[in-house]
Amino acid sequence: MAERARTAVLAGIVCAIASIAFHSANAAGGAFFVDDAAVDSPGKCKAESWLAASDHAPSNGVAVVASNCTVGFLNHRVEVGSSFARTRTDGAYVSGVTLKGKTPIPGVDFNANSKFGVALVGSITYDVTAERYSTGFIALPVSIRISETLVLLVNVGHSHDQYANLSSTTWGAAFELNLKPLGYERLTLIAEIFGNDRERDPRTQLVCDSLQSKRSISI
Repeated sequence: MAERARTAVLAGIVCAIASIAFHSANAAGGAFFVDDAAVDSPGKCKAESWLAASDHAPSNGVAVVASNCTVGFLNHRVEVGSSFARTRTDGAYVSGVTLKGKTPIPGVDFNANSKFGVALVGSITYDVTAERYSTGFIALPVSIRISETLVLLVNVGHSHDQYANLSSTTWGAAFELNLKPLGYERLTLIAEIFGNDRERDPRTQLVCDSLQSKRSISI
């Protein structure tokens, strides 16, 4: 018990130091933007929730509840999910619902070879407050396993803003470092940078993600 407590404290220190190093960067304001190419086995479901706030505008923030399940379709895996977000920006609240789907590309399935994989992701967001569709998004997430504990992620995609009638090319890169060498296998350090061709400054975030805070069920 004492050894587990020491490793947990050490992992926490590592996460704190890394977060300080990223403190000057812009906060992402959400969970993870850069997606991976992994898709669960059919019948598995997950549920998550998170809160986020901006370093530059503490009064701004977002609360999200999300869930997804993987189904089998024509001998192929498809992860189908939805999320509800409540966002506050400059004192104004906006609610939105997003539907998302992800499926591995045949021949480069990350779950099958665990070394390299590519998937196809698509989503559409409905603005509940304005009662209209707001954003459409499609991307190709790539996962590259460097070692047992390190995975690199690269995304390239296309986004369309219905409000402004503008389209943009999106990009992102990230790494996932499992802290297994510290004796804490269920804690992962994740850092990402992302942006689009219409923004000058990319956004970054760093998070210590614990599998212990998530729930996975099979149906």
